[in-house]
Amino acid sequence: MGMRAIRKQHGLSLAQLSKKLSEEGIKVSPDTLAKYERGQRSMSLERARQIAQFFDVSLIELYGDQYVADNLRLLREQQGLSLTKLSEKLASYGIKVSVATLSQYENHEIKVPRQRLAQFANVYGIEQEQLLIKHTNKGKLIPSAEDEKQRYSQERAHAKAFIRQATISDLRKLQTMICERLRKC
Repeated sequence: MGMRAIRKQHGLSLAQLSKKLSEEGIKVSPDTLAKYERGQRSMSLERARQIAQFFDVSLIELYGDQYVADNLRLLREQQGLSLTKLSEKLASYGIKVSVATLSQYENHEIKVPRQRLAQFANVYGIEQEQLLIKHTNKGKLIPSAEDEKQRYSQERAHAKAFIRQATISDLRKLQTMICERLRKC
């Protein structure tokens, strides 16, 4: 269907959609929304999920499958695989896809069945939704080791902050409980 069609179906202009998204805590300018709709700007997976959730549609309904073929080619190239090697790799997972069919997928000659999307995502170790959105940076479809290290560091910092906060909170609860029992606070 596509984002533009869904927006129009809801009777919203770009400015109205931007305002409604902002009210939901999703800040996106009308200009950015227009660029998303025209495919001039790529949307993060998280942003795509937020907008899909706002409209109560799936990512496939929001995006369609227009980027799948290009993303499959990017994934294959990132892993340095020929079509033949990819066919062999898929076969090792019990997925039989001929070289000719893979070529047709990548060249937009035939659509990739939804069941295959899940299989490809599993083989490449990515989320199925990542095959649906436009990727302008080849290095971002499959995170590099450096990206993974950075993500791990950020997650670790968030976890430490959470633990510190939880500990302070737990101490306050414990203090309140002790005071109530002793009735001295």
